[in-house]
Amino acid sequence: MNDTLTKAGVLVINKEQGFTSHDCVNIVRRLTGIKKAGHTGTLDPEATGVLPVFLGKATRAIQYVDDNLKTYLCKMQLGKRSDTFDIWGEIQPKTSKEEAALKEIKREDIEKALKHFLGDIKQVPPIYSSIKKKGKPLYKYARAGIEVEVPPRNVRIDKIKLLDYDDNKKEATLRVQCSKGTYIRSLCNDMGNLLETGGLMSYLVREANGQFKLVDSFKLSEINNEQELLKRMIPLNKVLLNLGTIMGTKDDFEALKDGKALTIKENSIIRTNEEGIYFIEYENNVISIGKLTDLTFKPDKVLI
Repeated sequence: MNDTLTKAGVLVINKEQGFTSHDCVNIVRRLTGIKKAGHTGTLDPEATGVLPVFLGKATRAIQYVDDNLKTYLCKMQLGKRSDTFDIWGEIQPKTSKEEAALKEIKREDIEKALKHFLGDIKQVPPIYSSIKKKGKPLYKYARAGIEVEVPPRNVRIDKIKLLDYDDNKKEATLRVQCSKGTYIRSLCNDMGNLLETGGLMSYLVREANGQFKLVDSFKLSEINNEQELLKRMIPLNKVLLNLGTIMGTKDDFEALKDGKALTIKENSIIRTNEEGIYFIEYENNVISIGKLTDLTFKPDKVLI
């Protein structure tokens, strides 16, 4: 099997504070010498936690990975606002109304407010974000002092729990399980609006990104060379667990190199998929992803 396949997989990185998500990709590229690398689920520089980085030809499989559900542990500081919706932005002055509301706030008020955000909601992303408008990230407009309208987006919050509330600091610790595209900074800002105290995010760690968990991650600062890094790599056949699986043959391998459709034997189907999306595995490597219809496999992605 060629070298490009043995170096194709996913690294579950625990991104450290102060690094951008792109910094992590660049470190991986530098350590491995592989230019083709990309991440899913951007994390802000001051946030930490799970950042899946796809390496080599595994980047072609990113669209098939189910990463819609995220889990975050965050801290929300009440009585403060900032232009970035977090503690690292420019702090804005409190109003007398917010000062008065902050003095009266109780744990049960926060727990009651949390329920307002459960389910399908509309959320306005922060102006300091990488979402693009007219091809330009919103943060570039913000840095240039240009006001732009940021339309609300549909997101979903499946679970939100108050783990702790420090009344002296006016800081709440929350665990949030939500859909892809949800901004925890916006959630804290919106919570502050609802409670009339003001609020911002003061801490964030992503505990899960789809199937990738913090407990299975590692820090790049622990890695010194390519060999150590590649030992941590998860092969694609252990990642695409939401797809069907076909055990391929040498003949399949040769046919796929030419992009041909395959006739699949029924006993070579190891795991089925309702949508008919399958990957073909050969010598422990994913060599193609495509559609299986009536035992005819048409490749969409060939990873050889």
